[in-house]
Amino acid sequence: MPLALPCGADPKRLPQLGWVILNVRLDDYLSGRQGTWRLCKPELQRRGWTDGRTVQIHFRSAEGDYSRLPEMIAGLIAKPVDVLVAFGAAYGEAMRQTKVIPIVTYLGWSREGPLPPNVAGVNSVPSSSLLPKQLALLKEMSPSVSRVAIVYDARTEPSEPWIPQFLADHADVAARLGMTLVPTGIRAFTSPQVDLEAAFQRGIQAALVVGDVGFHLPEFQLPVHEWANRRKIPVIHSQASAAETGGLMVFGAGEAQSAARLVYCVDRVLRGTKPADLPIEDPTRYELVINLSAAKAIGMTVPASLRIQATRLID
Repeated sequence: MPLALPCGADPKRLPQLGWVILNVRLDDYLSGRQGTWRLCKPELQRRGWTDGRTVQIHFRSAEGDYSRLPEMIAGLIAKPVDVLVAFGAAYGEAMRQTKVIPIVTYLGWSREGPLPPNVAGVNSVPSSSLLPKQLALLKEMSPSVSRVAIVYDARTEPSEPWIPQFLADHADVAARLGMTLVPTGIRAFTSPQVDLEAAFQRGIQAALVVGDVGFHLPEFQLPVHEWANRRKIPVIHSQASAAETGGLMVFGAGEAQSAARLVYCVDRVLRGTKPADLPIEDPTRYELVINLSAAKAIGMTVPASLRIQATRLID
């Protein structure tokens, strides 16, 4: 079926799509070894968008060096691309550089107020509904926990200073559970144990890893799991892949669901829908996955009440 291109579009020119990622090498991303392209690619093709045939996709990766983002974004804007897919700090940089080119992104923990009219997105990690449940699950797993590290990507904080307001918004929820939230920014993506250990020395007894971009990758998750096992600390993650790599608990939206809705936004914008006309969607399903081997490694027994709630148990 022929594609319905935006009114006024040149049928001889393929739509140009910029796609910026943060922490994964491009060859690993495009091969499907890491990242969400393995989920997004078939969804795009199902909607009629095949790279090199019906759309031209310009991939860029900062590979963990966020100082490269301004030049990358500027280069894509100069082409120009018709739509820009950008995540985390790349999304923030794209918003600073253009108010015209449509931007599609995952939204979540740091979003405040209405979106700019050129931005569309999917709430992959809506904090207002997720964090209270995650804290309650931690309390159920370990009733004595009172100081919880809130683990986030500190590299995005200077440009997106959301963590103080985020903690203030959830202070009452934490207090009702007898908990104090301790902000714990990760400065080195592949060695998170350094900042986690500093938080441990400040007395944290559990950790909650938010859904920041890149926290779904093994390079980040495995050192977190090793540190948690050594310190006997319960950790709950927001990214679905964390339980598969050895994490204790995950509560969050499934990656496939979020990727499908992101591609839906890309598809609609490529076909001419204004980003401001697309509703911001929240996930419709959340998953609780518990790794029983990880619980054993930190000397904990998973209560029957948690087993009953779990979407899936990993032995």
